[in-house]
Amino acid sequence: MSRESKIGLFVLIGLAVMTYFVYRTSDLKKWFSGEAGNEREVGIQLDDASGMRQGTNVEIAGVKIGDVLRIELDGNKAIAVIRIPETMVFREGARAEVRSKGVLGERYIAVNLGHGEPLDDQAKMIGTAPPDLGAITATINELAQNLVDITESLKSSTIDGQGQNRVAQIAANMQQMSDLLVEIIKENRVGITTSTTNIATLTENLNRDIPALVNELAAFSRSLREMAEGNRGNIDETVTRVTELAKNFEDASASLVSIADKVDSGQGSIGKLVNDPATVDKVNEVLDNVNASVSEVKNLLGRANAIEMDLIARSEWFSEFETTKTYFGLKIQPNEDKYYLLEGVSIGDELTLAQTHTVTEETYDADGNLLTTTVRTNIEKPDDFLFNGQLAYRVGPVFLRGGIIESEGGGGIDYYTAGGRLKFSVEAFDFSRDDLSPHGRLDFKYNMTDNLHLNLGWDEWLESSREGAVFGAGIRWRDEDLKILFTQLGKFL
Repeated sequence: MSRESKIGLFVLIGLAVMTYFVYRTSDLKKWFSGEAGNEREVGIQLDDASGMRQGTNVEIAGVKIGDVLRIELDGNKAIAVIRIPETMVFREGARAEVRSKGVLGERYIAVNLGHGEPLDDQAKMIGTAPPDLGAITATINELAQNLVDITESLKSSTIDGQGQNRVAQIAANMQQMSDLLVEIIKENRVGITTSTTNIATLTENLNRDIPALVNELAAFSRSLREMAEGNRGNIDETVTRVTELAKNFEDASASLVSIADKVDSGQGSIGKLVNDPATVDKVNEVLDNVNASVSEVKNLLGRANAIEMDLIARSEWFSEFETTKTYFGLKIQPNEDKYYLLEGVSIGDELTLAQTHTVTEETYDADGNLLTTTVRTNIEKPDDFLFNGQLAYRVGPVFLRGGIIESEGGGGIDYYTAGGRLKFSVEAFDFSRDDLSPHGRLDFKYNMTDNLHLNLGWDEWLESSREGAVFGAGIRWRDEDLKILFTQLGKFL
């Protein structure tokens, strides 16, 4: 088996393995089974579509059932138009929620089909989105402002109009009230004794005038006496507790006076908080730092969700030379108007242009006479592994790209149509070839699915001696883990 046949066999085996991998992990199975056409569109109304884009997954219980076709604007609301199988029917109680796979993971839409009557096909589902970092920041700001207000209110409530400490005044008033209560009890002790004497006199009168009532009162008195003697222990305990309570009340009054003096003099955390004017400024400074940090985190997460990275593997067969060219690389797209393309290219020997160098050697004798002339031709074989590194910018309806194409300087123009599924490209590179025009190429690429494409082109269209048709196919898949590695790099792209 020739070397070219071995290379071709190796490429076919590699494509078969990668195609099977994509078939198992993407929508190719649906495409080949004919289910791709049996789909319908449903609109989901969202208050915030940040991080959503065309191709975002739609899942039920973690299983992908469709994807987002486009994002539309309806007044102040965003409408995410999703594509799902016709067998999926939304019923009353159906709901949709925007979620993220981890902190930096790509967003997706989780739906629940509901359990009631089927909904009208034209009805739009109401979707919910997770809390935005801006709302969390606003809540933190509001809590912090409330803390500042409470601090100011506490400070103002402890100082009266003459600048005196109100807490100390309250404690002093409570002490005066306690002393007054003791005086009132002392002053009325004689009155209590007099009242007892009056009760004894009344008892004698009742005993004289109403004997039956006196007997009943006597019996009632005996009952009260027996009850008092039986509960004397409880009464003594109650009196003891009242005494302890009065003492604790006096201690608490003294503690309040001490605390008020410390707060007024600026001692302790509360004293510094109430009396130090710089406290509010420090709180505001902390809030500003929190706002800046949250904004930076939000910006970082937004950039990570916006970057698209595709791994690409493709192979092409050249009819003129009956050999293949294989590409494997990475496409990085920070936004819709710019992308980077890095690829390694392996080409067959028939596509390489050998460089011929002629060296003439002459031999002379001692007198300077020419003896022999030798002409030697060296054939230098170029590298069969090349490199692509291109930068592309959108200008109107087309992308202009330039950089290194197959290890040589060059550029090209790409025009997309049919919703991005069909691409027409023209490019030229290697402008310094000996006795040959620059390497030019025309190419049509059609994306059969999000992962599989076919292309048809015409190579060397500027050089008739080497021109010929090109047939190719390729696959791509998206690796979300690469986003974390390229998040910081995206700041400089």
